[in-house]
Amino acid sequence: MKIEGFQGKYQPTTTSHTSPENNSKIEHEKRLSEKNRPRPDESFKIKDAFRQINQTQPVVKLQKNVEQRLQLKERTLFDEAKVIHALERYIQEHSPEPTVRIALTTHRPEVQEEQIVLAVDNQLQWDKLDALKMHLQNSLMKYLNNGYLQLSFKLFDVQNSQEEKKLFTAGEKFQHFLEINPVVADLKNIFGLELE
Repeated sequence: MKIEGFQGKYQPTTTSHTSPENNSKIEHEKRLSEKNRPRPDESFKIKDAFRQINQTQPVVKLQKNVEQRLQLKERTLFDEAKVIHALERYIQEHSPEPTVRIALTTHRPEVQEEQIVLAVDNQLQWDKLDALKMHLQNSLMKYLNNGYLQLSFKLFDVQNSQEEKKLFTAGEKFQHFLEINPVVADLKNIFGLELE
């Protein structure tokens, strides 16, 4: 069944009375203008597809690895106990990797006014903490309510400290056993053992 004047598209009727000849001229001009209209580039179609996808899915933006220092004007005093509590809170909230967690909990921090010095056992711990330094410092500023604190690291010195050094690597454990009993070196050679 064919409906006269219907071409597959709904077109609102006009209230003004025009002659059928005039209507056919207008429709003919519309068809010509649609045919001669330039088609959009393929890139526009792709962009439209991405827009539709982005509207239906949440957009995830990546953060830059560069962090800025927190601007906090408070200057609350803190001591070693408060710093230890703040480091424990940092570990709880951010769940850092085991190397960082061990570095933050192994030795007591040195606190001198607004300067915090964390002792590390080896270069690996130093590198891991140095990569997180700005984030850790900003967190400590927030937890301790002091925007002027400074954070630094140092290698743990066994001779000048009352703390006992914790042994982590196979080499450190082997050296410790050698100090206790030099026969360990002979056993290592006899059985052909190697350090991992």
